[in-house]
Amino acid sequence: MNLSQLYYFVSLAKTEQMKKTAEDLFVSQPSLSQGIHNLENEIGVQLFDRIGRRIKLNRYGQAFYDYINPAVNNIDQAKKIVRSMSDLDTGEINIGFIYSLGSKFIPAIISSYLQKSQVSFKCSQKDTSTLMKDLQEGKFDIIFSTGDPRWKNNELFPIYKQKVKFIVGMNHPLSNKNKVELKDIQKSGIITFSKKSCFRPLVDNYFNEKDLIPHVTFNVLDDSTLCSLVEQNLGIGIIPESDILTRYNVKTLSMKEESFSQVLYMAQNTDSYKPELIQNFTNYVKNNATDFAKLI
Repeated sequence: MNLSQLYYFVSLAKTEQMKKTAEDLFVSQPSLSQGIHNLENEIGVQLFDRIGRRIKLNRYGQAFYDYINPAVNNIDQAKKIVRSMSDLDTGEINIGFIYSLGSKFIPAIISSYLQKSQVSFKCSQKDTSTLMKDLQEGKFDIIFSTGDPRWKNNELFPIYKQKVKFIVGMNHPLSNKNKVELKDIQKSGIITFSKKSCFRPLVDNYFNEKDLIPHVTFNVLDDSTLCSLVEQNLGIGIIPESDILTRYNVKTLSMKEESFSQVLYMAQNTDSYKPELIQNFTNYVKNNATDFAKLI
């Protein structure tokens, strides 16, 4: 049983006219007749009564039609939906991104692209680990996040190298120092991202390379929480540089030691199908990445 046979059956059941059905389906009458014959043989039941040169849907055929017709309609509807989703002008692009990119970067990319296209966007904010997992499961077409070495089958395009900053509240004891040593920070309470984030290993490795162990007192999930805690002088924040720092009453420390950085990427699953709709958007981002990176 194949899809063509089901289309043949549904159309013939509606018209009960072999010639008209063949014309409607743009097939020859012998092909239509053979398709129906093969379907009946597979089912083991005759679906039409042959009365001379006429055919009529019998009660077995009617029972079969009652189930098959909705299924065929659903298939047609599914094809329309999928074609619409991938349409170059009216399709949908599903994007995931980390929290820090939500204020300027992602809105700028989307608004800029919509000036040249009528596509729609579906967007979600999550942490990098969850984004990578969802990308592998096909929940996103594209994600914007830091890299995660646990996922090998990703195509990563670097957007921007983010410097990491050490920040304190304005009334913190270290806020008046011209230069701060890492050992001074190591003794204080540190506020940074939780161990499930992809940023945290960078922090731990940075201290380990200098034979220091960070005294982390707050493990957070997002930039806003981190900055709010720092603003209240509850510890020293370690956070990738972004425009969010300008919205809080915090100070960036000048460090004696060289800091470190992380790279923000546009990522796609290499195993996923990429319609032209998606390719056009990713090419647009790649061609304008330098300008968009200035918004981070």
